[in-house]
Amino acid sequence: MPTEKRSFGDEGEDAAEEFLRKKKYKILERNFLVHQGEIDIIAQSPEKEIVFIEVKTRRSNAFGSAIEAISPQKTKRLTVTSYIYLKMHGWQYRDFRIDVIGVTYPGPKIEHIVGAIEGK
Repeated sequence: MPTEKRSFGDEGEDAAEEFLRKKKYKILERNFLVHQGEIDIIAQSPEKEIVFIEVKTRRSNAFGSAIEAISPQKTKRLTVTSYIYLKMHGWQYRDFRIDVIGVTYPGPKIEHIVGAIEGK
């Protein structure tokens, strides 16, 4: 049974996915998990770029923004996990980027930070 924190995070990921679909992104996968890390959403942009998306869900911004919540360790795990995903799909030479989506409730208010993490 999911915890309240996990359910709240899932709600934020659902809102982020809906936001991306409205922006004409094609969702390829959610919650991609390997030993090295997890990626919340993997999508293809309208320009056909592969986009790895970290979703941060908050009840307020009192403790900082979504991008401020990502530690250097998390940044490294996201980058490594992105490369693993690309290699698994034979796409290691495709262009990609890593975005962050902050979802704040009530609302939700969505902030999409394109290319928030240097992926290459």
